[in-house]
Amino acid sequence: MLQLEWINFEDRSLITSYRYRIHSNGKIVVDWMDAGFKDTISYLNLKLMSGQTYTAEVKAVNGGYFNSSSVQSSLVLVSEPPALSGLMFVKE
Repeated sequence: MLQLEWINFEDRSLITSYRYRIHSNGKIVVDWMDAGFKDTISYLNLKLMSGQTYTAEVKAVNGGYFNSSSVQSSLVLVSEPPALSGLMFVKE
């Protein structure tokens, strides 16, 4: 599951919705979507690849349909299990 959460957009009283997108290496994974007034979204079935860097962008929209500058955050997905060393430690 990939979950995005955002806070601290200024002038919150005039914000009517948020928009977000997700991209990786110049390719759009999720194009701009309207989140309404929610500040959290979740995706369960994205086909993300281990080792890739993904960037999420979020912007606020006000009553005049003007968009704020987007804020963004990136992560590297690691979905591989840890390597087994063959060693076992027992603590008494």
